[in-house]
Amino acid sequence: MDRKQGNSYPWDEVMGNSKGLEIIKSSNGKKKGSRENDGIQKGDKLYQPEYKLVQLPSFSDSENQLLGRMILDKNIWEEFKFKVCSEAFYDPRNQELSQAMQEMDALNIPIDLITILDWFRKQGDTEKAGGWLHWSNLTQHAIAGMDLEYHLSLINKAYSARLLWEKSHRLAQAVEKDDTQSIERLSEEIFDLTYQDTGTAIITLTNRQVEMRKWFIEGLFPDRFPSMIYGAGGIGKSFVALIIAILACIGNQSFFNYRFIQAAINVLFIDFELDEMEQTRRAQQIAKGFNLPDVPRNLHYYSPEEPLRKLLPKLRSIIKSKKIRLIIIDSWGASATDGESVEEVVYILTKLKELGVAVIILDHQSKNQAGENYRNKTPFGSVYKQNLARSVFQLQCVKAKDNQITLKLSHKKSNFSKLVNDIIFDINFEEDRIVLAESTDKTPETEELERIWEVIKQLEDIGEKAIQKAITADLQGEIARDKVISLLEKGEGTYWDKQPGERTEKIYKTRNLES
Repeated sequence: MDRKQGNSYPWDEVMGNSKGLEIIKSSNGKKKGSRENDGIQKGDKLYQPEYKLVQLPSFSDSENQLLGRMILDKNIWEEFKFKVCSEAFYDPRNQELSQAMQEMDALNIPIDLITILDWFRKQGDTEKAGGWLHWSNLTQHAIAGMDLEYHLSLINKAYSARLLWEKSHRLAQAVEKDDTQSIERLSEEIFDLTYQDTGTAIITLTNRQVEMRKWFIEGLFPDRFPSMIYGAGGIGKSFVALIIAILACIGNQSFFNYRFIQAAINVLFIDFELDEMEQTRRAQQIAKGFNLPDVPRNLHYYSPEEPLRKLLPKLRSIIKSKKIRLIIIDSWGASATDGESVEEVVYILTKLKELGVAVIILDHQSKNQAGENYRNKTPFGSVYKQNLARSVFQLQCVKAKDNQITLKLSHKKSNFSKLVNDIIFDINFEEDRIVLAESTDKTPETEELERIWEVIKQLEDIGEKAIQKAITADLQGEIARDKVISLLEKGEGTYWDKQPGERTEKIYKTRNLES
């Protein structure tokens, strides 16, 4: 939503710098988070309602056409009865009539002029809802063949505008009274109302054209839904996210054989962790690693000093003005969002999904305790984080030496595709650049899988059955029993195959690793 005279929200504007990394700054130039920039304050001149009669928007002809056709045609009534909200009608007569028709339908009373008259006669007021004259006028002037979906959309848009006016008026009054609680509640209601679907929420799935599923990175991150990368602190999540962001800005790239959507896209990096200078430094080093002259101009950066919840209304304006296709949020914990509150988690992820763009959220996991398996860790807080994110990856640092870290992305959840194999790669920190490369070093897990393969092969060579108990015994504690069980499952289909034995036995047969 653009800022206009009389608008009660001072939306941020997007400004560019000369280095290609765009920085989003406050529209009034004051420090974000200060009293002067916390939204509408007492005494502000942004909104000064005049206490006089206002002509609110309505579409009386559309209301009359829709109701008239619903009375005349049973099929139209069946098609629209769940789509129509009685309160959306501006004419109070139409509100009363629509409500009565809904109540009649619930009692299996057919809808026509006679049954409507009988209904109001039993209520003791045949003139209620306009009476016979109004109802017959509706049917007499109803025109067959009109696009009633279009007229319903006009009715709903006018209803939404009236509600917005009412709530904005009440918000202005709350500001005058310095009623902080009412200001926050009404602001959220206005946000929800502004971006809700005022069209037909209840639909039929019959005969609908199904679009091909869209991906931001094919098989990894879906378009138009939130995804998540989580892991321990300080292992490189921000670097990985910034690398993905720059590749998306370049276009026609791949992330270790996983293809980006073809065209270059505009990306917004929302940074709650660091600052403009540090992220610019990193972005420039990554750009040099890809042999770019500078950071792509379509990478936009925003470092807010307000919680993610309060930032949400501004995101739609930024997405629209800068044509954003991907948002990266670094990170959930630093955004002052309660990750343990089910209500908060569901609200935030639902609103992010409604943005209609790809979103990648960076998050932390709890610290490993003695005896815990890193791979079993989940995002810190409510399980609904993982439940509502459509694709979830865990990032792990498997090796760090000199100026190189080896990282592993493990696919933990995907709603729209099968889980992909672990992606293992190196990030090399050179003098003036950061270089991404596929890892050539074996990870500790790979070495353990190969060690188990050797044990299974030895058992096969001497004619012994390679069952889990025998494998664990031959390892002589080199790999813990629980880890062996986990790795036997992980290596199936790649390092060995599993065949049934006696009773509940599972016999492992090695595969040719050179093929």
